[in-house]
Amino acid sequence: MLTDRVNGPRPADEDAPRKKRGVGRPKRSESGELVPKEVAMRDRFLCAPARPGRIVGARLVHKSGNYRLLVTLSWKQGEFTVTGYDNYEVREWRTADQALKRLYDSYGFTGTAVFERERDDEAPPP
Repeated sequence: MLTDRVNGPRPADEDAPRKKRGVGRPKRSESGELVPKEVAMRDRFLCAPARPGRIVGARLVHKSGNYRLLVTLSWKQGEFTVTGYDNYEVREWRTADQALKRLYDSYGFTGTAVFERERDDEAPPP
């Protein structure tokens, strides 16, 4: 018969484990926070071959258990949040050494990175 399955019928055990498929695209970062494109710098523009200048300064910010990079560039004024390769979602790293490795090895930064811990807005000032 032409409509029979090539591999035969499904096993009788309907409770057999099935592969779980995610709904929608996977999250690239824990927060999923988007940054306005005026203050965002995509990851692909910071890698050496595509970079038109150099990174002048860098801040490593610890926020809600993850680390994010903010960079100052020689070809643009202001401070920019590093976002994904092809989107405006904040690029986050689980550990500081992963973020610093990306900053020094992939982006070619040679200066000193400043580390900051973002304060909670709910906490009253001392």
